[in-house]
Amino acid sequence: MSYSVKLQTVSKNCDLLAIPDDKVRSVAIGIVRNESDIIGDWISHIMATFDSLLLVDHMSTDGTFEFLVEAASHFPEKVFIYRFDHPGYYQEEITNELAAIASCAFPNAWIMPMDADEFIEISGQKRFSDVVSYVDENRAISFPWRTVIPYNVGRDREFNVQSPFLFSPEVAHHSKCGIHAGMLQKDNIRFKQGNHTLNIEVEYVPVGDMLHVPIRSMDHLILKCVQGCIAYESIDKSRSRDMQGYHWYQMLKMVVNSGGINEDHLRDISCHYGQNGYKELNRLSIYDLIDRGWEIKSLPVKIERHDIKPVRTKTYIELIGELEDRIHEPQIRNMVVNYRKRNNWDSLSYSEVKINAIPDGYGGKVIEVADKDFLSEFITPAFQGIERFVPSAWSEHIPFLFCLLKYLRPCRFVELGTHFGGCFFAACQASKDMDNSVECIAIDTWEGDEHTGEYGEKVFDQFLYILNTDYKGCGRYIRKDFNAAASQFESGSIDFLHIDGLHTYGAVKHDYENWRSKLNGSGIIMFHDTHVLERGFGVYLLWNELRELYPSFCFEHGYGLGLIYVGSDRTSRAASLFKMMQREDTGNFLRRFFSLQGKSSAISTERKLRIRDIEEVINNKDVHIGNLEAAAKWKDDHIGNLEAAARWKDDHIKNLESHINNLEPWAKNIEAHAKDIEIALKDKDKYINDLDRHIINIESQVRNLEAAIRDKDVRIQNIESMLKEKETNLNNIYKSRGWNVLQFYYGLKGKILSR
Repeated sequence: MSYSVKLQTVSKNCDLLAIPDDKVRSVAIGIVRNESDIIGDWISHIMATFDSLLLVDHMSTDGTFEFLVEAASHFPEKVFIYRFDHPGYYQEEITNELAAIASCAFPNAWIMPMDADEFIEISGQKRFSDVVSYVDENRAISFPWRTVIPYNVGRDREFNVQSPFLFSPEVAHHSKCGIHAGMLQKDNIRFKQGNHTLNIEVEYVPVGDMLHVPIRSMDHLILKCVQGCIAYESIDKSRSRDMQGYHWYQMLKMVVNSGGINEDHLRDISCHYGQNGYKELNRLSIYDLIDRGWEIKSLPVKIERHDIKPVRTKTYIELIGELEDRIHEPQIRNMVVNYRKRNNWDSLSYSEVKINAIPDGYGGKVIEVADKDFLSEFITPAFQGIERFVPSAWSEHIPFLFCLLKYLRPCRFVELGTHFGGCFFAACQASKDMDNSVECIAIDTWEGDEHTGEYGEKVFDQFLYILNTDYKGCGRYIRKDFNAAASQFESGSIDFLHIDGLHTYGAVKHDYENWRSKLNGSGIIMFHDTHVLERGFGVYLLWNELRELYPSFCFEHGYGLGLIYVGSDRTSRAASLFKMMQREDTGNFLRRFFSLQGKSSAISTERKLRIRDIEEVINNKDVHIGNLEAAAKWKDDHIGNLEAAARWKDDHIKNLESHINNLEPWAKNIEAHAKDIEIALKDKDKYINDLDRHIINIESQVRNLEAAIRDKDVRIQNIESMLKEKETNLNNIYKSRGWNVLQFYYGLKGKILSR
C-alpha cells in the first residue's frame, strides 16, 4: 500500500517544473538528511553527471538544507529543492512523488534515484546520455553497487573524493535502478523501497557501477542508526513496518553485544551493508581487505566544482545528542548516550566560547623564602617523566615548563601555535597533576605556515586523539587563526600566554600587539625561538625590544626561550619569580640546570619516540606478518582444496575414459547396424520410387478411365434423351384417334374370330 506525501517547495524555481523541458535527458532525484560533510562533493558530482536534480531535504539541522537552498539559487535551471518535515520512513513515497514531478516536467529524460553516499562511475552528462541512449525506453537501467570504504574511516571529517578509498573487487548484491519518464507514466509504475527495483516485472539493463560509500565514520554510523531507529518508531501504526528500518535496531544491538566499535568493525559493516542475515560484528583490517583484492585509490568520478561551500553547523556527535532521548529501548539508548559522552571530542572545542577575565589576585601572593628553599621548590618538577611524546622543537624546555606552571599555578595557559602539541600537552600534564587547576587552550589552524610547512589533517586528528584520551579535564582548543580567536577573549582573561606562531618579525610582533591586552595584572608572555637568527626568523628582534621594556628572563638552549612579565601587580607570585630569576647567581644556575636537564629530557624523549616508533613498526609488521601468515594458511588450504579438486577431476576423467573405452565396441556395432540400416533404406527408397512410378501409371489409367466414363455418361445422357423422345412419341400414338380405331378394330376382330 502506498501513501501520498505533500512536499514543500522551497527553492523559488520549483514552479518552472510546470513548463516541460524537452532538452533535459537525465534527472537525478533523491532524499537527504544531515549530510553536510559530503553534500558539497556529492552535489558537484550530480551536476557534472545529470542535466537536472530534484532533491528533498528531510529534516536536516546540520547546515545541509541551507546549502541546498543556496545551490538552487545559484543554479536555478538545474537544482530544484523541496522540504519534507514529517518524521518516519517515507523514502518510497517521496521518491515516487519526485519521479512523478520529474516525468511531467522532463518527458524525454531518464530518471535516476540517488542517495548522498552514491557516485556513478561515468564521466559526465554526455557520457551518461550516450550510455543510456542505447537502452530501450521500455526497459529499466541498472547500476550495481560497488562498495567503497574511506581509508581513514574512524573520525568524523569532511568528505573529499580525492582522499584515498578502498574499492571492493566485486559488485555488491544490490543495484539501483532508473527508468525513462515515458515508461514511468504507464500502468502506475513505481519505485519500490530502496529504489533497487520497480513494482512490475521488467528487464533491467546494467549500464555502469554505482560507487557506494555506506559508512564514513563511527559517528556517521551511529547517527544513521539513531535516525533510522527513530524513523522506525515514528511509522504510523496503519502502515506496514516491513523493510522500513528495523535493521538499524539490529545494527545497534550488534554494537551493544560486541561491547563497542572500532575502525575494523566499520570495515566489516561496510562490506556487509544491506545484507540479510548479518548479525555479528567481525574485525577487518586494511591489510585483510588488500589481501582480498581491495584496491586503494581516489574516487574516479566526474566533479563540477563551484564556489558554494556547505557550512557544518553541527557535528554528528551533536546531532546524536539531540536525538538520543527519542530512542525507546533503554539498552540501546544507554549505549548511544555512553558513546556520545566517550567520543564528544567537539566538547573540547572553544571555537564559540567567550573567555572571561581572570579575577585579580588569582594564584596568591609570594612568600619570601631563602634562595635554596626557592630553588628546591622550583626545580623539583623538572625530574618528572613526560607522558606524551610527540615530535617537537620544544622538548628541551618541557622540564622548565613543568617547574614554571607548578610554581605559578596560573588560571589560564593559552598557546598561539600548537602544531603536534609538544609544549601544550606538557602544560596539560602539569595541570592534570594539579587537579586540572590550569585551563589550557591551544589556538591553531593546524594547516601550517612557511616555517613549519603545510601539514595534513592527520596532525590535527592525532592532536585531538591525545587531547581527548589524556587531557579532557583541562585541555581545550580553538581552531581558528589568531586574529579571529582574539575576539573571543576579554581583556585580562589570560595570565600565561605562549606565542609560537609564524616566526617572522612582522607576524610575531602583530601577535604580541594583538594579544597584549588580553593579559591580566600578573600576566606572563613566553616566546620560543628567540635565538634563531636564520630562515627569516625574527622573534629575536622583537625579544630584544621587549626585554628593555619588561622584566625578562631567557634561555639560549633549545632554539631559545624568552619570558617577559607584563603584569602590573608587583606583589604577585609571578613578579617575585622574575625578581629571583633576574638575580645573576640564580639566573645562571637556572640556565645551566635547565640546559642540562632539557638536553637530557630531549635525548630521553627522542629515544622514547624512536623506541615507540620502532615498537609501532614492529607491531604493525607483526600484525601484517600475522595477516600474511593467515592469508598464506588460507591460500595453502585453498591450494589443498584445489589440488583435491584436481585429483577428483583426474579420477573422474579416468572413469570417463574407461567408460568411453567400454562404449567403443558397442559404438562399432551401432555403426555397422547403421550401415545395414542405410543399405535397407536405400532399397526402400528404390522400392518407394518404383511405387511412385506405379502410382503415376495408375493415376494415368484412372484419368483415362475417368475420361471414358465421362464419354459414356454423355452417351447415356444422349440415349436417355432419345428414349424420352421416343416415349413421348409413343404416348402421342397411344392418345391418337388412329390408335383408338386400331384398338377397336383388333377388339372387334377378336370377337368375330372367337365366334
